Amino acid sequence: MGTCGNELGQLGLRYAINSVTVNPTKALLGAPTEMKELKSNKSLTSFKVQFLFQGSEKDARGFNRKVELQSRGKSVSSATPKPEQNALHNLLGLISKATEAGFELKFRSLNAGSYSHQCPDFAKAEIYLTSHQFEDFKRFFKEYSSRYRLGEDWFNIDFGGLGDLGISFLPDDIYKSFNEIIDLMRVMGVELESNWDETFAVPSPTLAVNTITTDLSQLTVRFDLRLLPKQDRSTIAKETIQRLKQVAMNYPTINVRVSEDYHTPAFESSQGGELNTSMSTGAGFLVEKGIETSVIGPGNGEGNVGSSDEFLELMDLDRAIQYYEKYIERECL
Repeated sequence: MGTCGNELGQLGLRYAINSVTVNPTKALLGAPTEMKELKSNKSLTSFKVQFLFQGSEKDARGFNRKVELQSRGKSVSSATPKPEQNALHNLLGLISKATEAGFELKFRSLNAGSYSHQCPDFAKAEIYLTSHQFEDFKRFFKEYSSRYRLGEDWFNIDFGGLGDLGISFLPDDIYKSFNEIIDLMRVMGVELESNWDETFAVPSPTLAVNTITTDLSQLTVRFDLRLLPKQDRSTIAKETIQRLKQVAMNYPTINVRVSEDYHTPAFESSQGGELNTSMSTGAGFLVEKGIETSVIGPGNGEGNVGSSDEFLELMDLDRAIQYYEKYIERECL
């Protein structure tokens, strides 16, 4: 099941559990575990940061040369983030080098990613420069691409002429505050690495951006925090929100809202099990209701679910069908 399917499945599972009228004692949940009994999975907490603003009109300084930067990467689950394949990571690296080189940029929009629980496989920024910076920026991009040996599939860049009259830019503090929050998330990611469990394919907790969207009055960032089962999810989530709000206080001209979208609890099987996974499942919701839960299913989750080439072998599906049939015969008939 793909990332979107997993998300919808978990939402449906939560609804079913909260409205259940029967009293089950056991549950069997399907998940990509290579047909191994799941021992535990990490918790998942999704956060949302909204930067609310009023667009500033183009002024007389002449920011009228448009540059559209598009970065491409490879989609992977936020449970198994890979910075070198993250399109947003690559785009922000380029923009950071441009500002260090002395370019003054005005942002019209910044967007990245399409789906929840995936690291972005594309990122796009529409920026404006003054006329006297325009040719220099072209040379900068060419030199940057050559210096870092970027292939043609890394970036696409379009240069435009005069912008439309009345165009609105993002306030300067938007990018500054956004960048500071991204830097804070990197710091928190390093701090989280002090917790370690080698039985997981991704042995430490992870913090990863999923999507960024810009509309007329706000820029919204969504990201995932995945913690090991023994960690206190509720306390760490509250601390994360507090640290993000502290950054927002540095920018009083912008209304920054930080909230927890939802969470999926960690799962630890009472029956043992063979496999620990960084992926999230809905099993924790069942356990919270006192239901003895087993998790097993076909396919490989780590590095597969949420990727652009996610797959499931037919032979694995056949094995799963046989297992489920025998389970139903044993437990239900």
